[in-house]
Amino acid sequence: MVITIPIITLILFTLVMLSGEFLKQPIGKDDDIPQAIEELKKTIQQEEWSQVSKKTDELEKMWKKIA
Repeated sequence: MVITIPIITLILFTLVMLSGEFLKQPIGKDDDIPQAIEELKKTIQQEEWSQVSKKTDELEKMWKKIA
């Protein structure tokens, strides 16, 4: 019993440290910040300013949700 607690703790810590790659990926469509930035860039290049305002607000909501 005494040795199982440290072993389980080490395994748990290792799993948490290795989960970073999984946690960096967007979980849903509403938290894909890199994609939202690319869409915003395209909209700016097309000079659709009303859409730029909308996409900026959406990006800000995504950022607040994640951070």
